[in-house]
Amino acid sequence: MIPKARRKRISSTRAIPPSLKKKRGPKPRPVVELPQAKSAIWADKDAFHEALAFHIERHGDTVWHLHKAITGPKDRVDRKTIAHWVAGTKVPRSVTSLELLGRIEKRYQLPAGYFAAKLPHVDRAAGQAHQRPRLV
Repeated sequence: MIPKARRKRISSTRAIPPSLKKKRGPKPRPVVELPQAKSAIWADKDAFHEALAFHIERHGDTVWHLHKAITGPKDRVDRKTIAHWVAGTKVPRSVTSLELLGRIEKRYQLPAGYFAAKLPHVDRAAGQAHQRPRLV
């Protein structure tokens, strides 16, 4: 059986509605649409993952904060996707991924197609080269 003093403590903590309880930890950083670069130095990197990591660091972002800034509530993009891009283990290939690259370019005020130009060449239209001839 629970002692009387402990029962009182348990019941008093349950009386506070969850909406009034304070959340632990640091407050999240606000999302700024167009952050200013922390450094004016821009060393152009040849590899896609190096260039992406450079601009994320240059603007004072993290991979997680960048994901939060460029995705909306209906976007179904995992946070680890951008982490894989920065690590160089994966590259964007899908239409959705290329759209995200456009959002990153817009956020960091880079020229359109900046990241897409750094991607390794991937044959995306291989199916079109092997079409059957049409019979008329």
